[in-house]
Amino acid sequence: MVSLPNWYFDESKMAGVDFEDAAQAESFDLKQPSSTPEKEQALVYRLGITSGQIVIDLGAGTGTFAIQASLTGASIHPVDISQAMLTYARNKAQKAGATNIQFHRAGFLTYEHCDRLADLVVSKAALHILPDFWKMVAFLRIASMLKPSGRFFLRDAIFSFPPAEHEAAIQAWIEA
Repeated sequence: MVSLPNWYFDESKMAGVDFEDAAQAESFDLKQPSSTPEKEQALVYRLGITSGQIVIDLGAGTGTFAIQASLTGASIHPVDISQAMLTYARNKAQKAGATNIQFHRAGFLTYEHCDRLADLVVSKAALHILPDFWKMVAFLRIASMLKPSGRFFLRDAIFSFPPAEHEAAIQAWIEA
């Protein structure tokens, strides 16, 4: 990973303890009903990913989206700060026959894109780990990775309840 000044936000500390080994990554993968191969394939289709495109997947996790995107013939760059997630994703990609994938251990603030500018940058359920100021730094970095006609797709944790109802909403989330 890229060496940063000591005042720079260390996003690797935000990865949590759930992603330290392959067994944890596999367990996480099995508990993701919103990230099945079928759902990710539908997203790939909706985003219009095709052969020859460059796609960066920031916060790629267990690689389900990246694998589905690679099966179109696009060149995929899954990026994650968890080595265990990347190892699991790499094994999963190999089993799926996805060969046009280059895995990168990095994050929003440390990934250095060395390929052609991207047609698409995707981030799902990962950007929320950054404090607001650093989200803006991440957005600027993402913009610099995209072609002038490139697109950015973001899906992340958004809470849709009135702030006054936060305790009940958190309790309901815990119990779910």
